[in-house]
Amino acid sequence: MFFNPSSIAIVGATDDPRKFGHEVTKNVVSSLKHSSQQVEIFPVNPKKHKVMGLKSYNNLSSINRPIDLVIILVPKKAVRSVVEEAISNKTKGIIIVTAGFGEYSEEGKKEEQYLAKLAKENGARIIGPNCVGIINTNIPLNASFIITPPKGKIAIISQSGSMAAAIVYGGIPLGYFANIGNQADVSETEILEYFLSLDDVSVVGMYLETLKDPLGFYHALKTSSKPVVVFKTGRTDQGAKSASSHTGSIATSHVAFTAAIKQAHQHIANDEIEFVGKLKALSTFTPQEQMRIAIITNAGGPAVALSDLLAECGFSLTEISETTKQEIRESFPP
Repeated sequence: MFFNPSSIAIVGATDDPRKFGHEVTKNVVSSLKHSSQQVEIFPVNPKKHKVMGLKSYNNLSSINRPIDLVIILVPKKAVRSVVEEAISNKTKGIIIVTAGFGEYSEEGKKEEQYLAKLAKENGARIIGPNCVGIINTNIPLNASFIITPPKGKIAIISQSGSMAAAIVYGGIPLGYFANIGNQADVSETEILEYFLSLDDVSVVGMYLETLKDPLGFYHALKTSSKPVVVFKTGRTDQGAKSASSHTGSIATSHVAFTAAIKQAHQHIANDEIEFVGKLKALSTFTPQEQMRIAIITNAGGPAVALSDLLAECGFSLTEISETTKQEIRESFPP
């Protein structure tokens, strides 16, 4: 419902670049111009007759048909009524970009809980609030306010919109992207399981500050036939406190978290550079190829360091045959 919709309503759509809803509207409209799939777009703005050249509607009810995906970009005070209207119109997928909820106050957290409960009771799902949006470059659909990345087979899940944007702006080739924000409803584990099920995804990267569903997350990692790279912040007391004010999240034991990743035979990144590097490397290998790595070097020290790094990342060095060794000797100076 989120990544392959046949219809999208953008509530808060606008042509005005000074307004919050402009960038998402522009990206949705421009990305779908090149789509091979038929996806209908319904801008919702009661003050405009047209937005981005498309007919604008006063509200969701005036569209007069069910919509697969509703993207909400209105101020927080108006979000509840829009979600209620979307659910009454049989919408199953809702993305709340608007911030000011659980990351802001206890009142905001209660509002999140109300919206999640309402969605669950009516068979709908919510991504967000306090999120950037989603991307599927295979359609292509950019339902976010960041640039469309080059197409690839990497999928990224991120709690932080700005961290994900920094990675995407670095030019990493992606197939899918999801910024989950406060996770009022849809969790990191659900998105992870979905991405791992896709044939056109070879590796999944996750930027996390905490876990909503630790046991489900661990099970998904352990049973996955595909590599998953996890970059987790909030490792210290100070970082955990910052994470709480960012997405309203609760601290996770970093020792237990790291042990679980290693026990599941998956991959940890300690910073953004390592995260992107591991994703790019793992996206170019199949599981069979990962076991056939050789090092050719003119100095011993770097080769030893690389051997350690490969082992820590789950790779093995291959044994080089005598025939190959002889061919190497013939190709290089003594």
